[in-house]
Amino acid sequence: MISSNTYKEVYEILSYMDKITVMKIPESILNRIKEQRNIDFQTRIDKKDIFNEENVSQETIDFLCWLNYKYWLNEEQKKKIDRIKLDKYKELEEYKKKKYNDADIFNRKQIKKNSDIQEIAILDCQEKNFIRRIFNKIKKIFYNR
Repeated sequence: MISSNTYKEVYEILSYMDKITVMKIPESILNRIKEQRNIDFQTRIDKKDIFNEENVSQETIDFLCWLNYKYWLNEEQKKKIDRIKLDKYKELEEYKKKKYNDADIFNRKQIKKNSDIQEIAILDCQEKNFIRRIFNKIKKIFYNR
């Protein structure tokens, strides 16, 4: 759901653009932008720096990106963007496979379990040695009398 403030910002940005570019957008969408905008909302858009994130909401930038992709880009540009998206998606999937590989997770747990067992064994031996030393000292006290 697009906010009425976003429609107002988009409307104002479109008013700064040349008419030929704006007319590539279907009339139904242009009418919706015009009708749904919040007339009372005061935008902070600077004509010289339209896409400054301090002056325009992220939702407005997203909406303009959608308009750009849908109506202003040619097929070659769209294919290039689609390839970039696909490459990023593949990178993400590869990363997830490496990070969440079932066999690796099991091996990591097994290694951690083995190291935990070794630590427990070392601690157990140290505790036994400590208890033996105390026991031996107590024995010396009683047997030396």
